[in-house]
Amino acid sequence: MSAFAIPRNRAARLSLISQIISDRKIRSQRELAAILMEQGFEIAQPTLSRDLDDLAVGKDSAGFYNLQAQGETSESRLNRVLRDFLVSADLAGNLVVLKTPPGAAHLVAGAIDFARLSDVLGTVAGDDTVMVVVRNSQMGKDLLNTFVTLAELNT
Repeated sequence: MSAFAIPRNRAARLSLISQIISDRKIRSQRELAAILMEQGFEIAQPTLSRDLDDLAVGKDSAGFYNLQAQGETSESRLNRVLRDFLVSADLAGNLVVLKTPPGAAHLVAGAIDFARLSDVLGTVAGDDTVMVVVRNSQMGKDLLNTFVTLAELNT
């Protein structure tokens, strides 16, 4: 028996789907579902379809899945993800702390990382919390305001 259990929740599944699509050339949901099954995730087609939508997965011109939906820029992806998943935001010095629904933190962190924002040094995602590290507290205030505006949060 292993000392560490592999989580089988939605967040783990979405993370694995992202990794598979990044590492392999996948053409169909059936092919992706088979790989997920090998990794211990049984998934119904409607659930897989929703997961692909949530991850903004599209197909490239060769017919392979990719993580950036066709026509979606890193900026529009960040806007969409923040609108869909950001629940609240706060500032702690040079850390912007973002709250999401359970299982969605890695989607928000991934969109922030993908956007390559100049003020962001990096992100750390848990299950429902993302810490965004910036160089100083003023950059943190500015970034917090940007995230709140993009998410259309009423604070």
